[in-house]
Formats: sequence, C-alpha cells, structure tokens
Amino acid sequence: MKWRTNKTEELFAFLVDRGGAETRKETIIDLLWEHMDEKRASANFSTCLYNLKKTLAGLGFPRILMYNGGTLRVDMNQISTDVQEFERWAAAPDRPEASSLQAFREMVARFGEGYMAENYFAWAESRRRQLDEIFVKRIVRAAAREAENGKKAEAAELLKLGLRKDPLDQDLNMALLELYAQMQDKVAAVKHYEAYKNRLDEEYGIEPDGNMRKLVERLLQT
Repeated sequence: MKWRTNKTEELFAFLVDRGGAETRKETIIDLLWEHMDEKRASANFSTCLYNLKKTLAGLGFPRILMYNGGTLRVDMNQISTDVQEFERWAAAPDRPEASSLQAFREMVARFGEGYMAENYFAWAESRRRQLDEIFVKRIVRAAAREAENGKKAEAAELLKLGLRKDPLDQDLNMALLELYAQMQDKVAAVKHYEAYKNRLDEEYGIEPDGNMRKLVERLLQT
C-alpha cells in the first residue's frame, strides 16, 4: 500500500483495529491528533478522511467506509485481516491442524514482530500486549503437551519459535529452562540461562527472575 500520508494510514489502521465498530469523530481526533488544537485537528481529520476514501476507492472499495451522524466505521465484511486468522487459530488450541509444529511455524512467520509492529501507534499498545500474551500462552501450552507426550525435542522447538519473536519473554524462557531440567540437560540449561541473563542485563540492566536461577542451581546439584 502507498498512503498519501502517515496519518491516512493510521486512520485506516485505527478503524480496522475497531473491528467495524462505530467511532465518533471526536474520539478519533482526540486519539490521533491529541497534541493539536481543535480547529487544526478537525481540518486534518477531514483531509485524511478524504485521502482515505480516495485511496480505497482506487483499490476497488468505494463503499467500505461508513460515515454517518458523526460516527465512522469500516465495513469488515469487505476485508479480512491476519489478526482475525490469528484469533481463530488461538481459539482452537487442541485441534490437530491448529496445534501441530508446522502450524506454529506458519503462525510465527505470519505473526512476525507482533501487532502493527511496522508502525508504532500508541492507541494500539493495549491490543499489542493482549495478542502477545495470547501467543505466548499458546506456545507454552502446546510445548507442555508435547513434553507430556514424550516429545521433548518438539516441545523445545516450539518454545524456541516463540523466543525468536521475543527473546526476553520471561514465561517462554522459564518454560524452556524447565524443559531442559526435565531432560537433565545441564549444558543446554546453563547456556540458555547465561545468554538470557546477559541479554536482559544489556537491554534493561536487570537480573533474571530468582526462580530461574534457583532452577539452574538445583539442576547443577543433581
């Protein structure tokens, strides 16, 4: 997509994020032009809306935007999104076609860096965290199931897939350490813990959770 302006793109992203729900013009202005005075913000909104309608019409969607009585929405019946696909996948955690290792590989590739990662929109932060949390829970749950079935190598690969997206996620790192402990793989556990510890220190200047350290210490004592 080539957008006329960044705000035109953000306006469409916001409307899609709302999932077809009607949103008042004033609410949109307050969120997207919060640091601008009311008159200029309203003028910018009108310009962006015009540009958005023109762009979407040029793509074959002349009636996808519904502007009525001061509210605006996008007709989601005309489009589909990768987020909808992700949520359908996450809602069926135990279906074979949704819980296979290949399914996770495909979903990690599609999920990429996370929700609207290419453009940071402050209003999307809550949704981004929510989807990240769902993603991590699915990975951890599937890995636990594989480990229970004696497929520890597959469980480890699942957790590593999750860590490719977020190397510092505490739940994923803890789950992988616990898996190494079950496998009695002291070398892998120590190597992973030290790498996580160093990266956490470099990024945030903090130490790993104390339970992680104790887990590694107990493993080394066995």
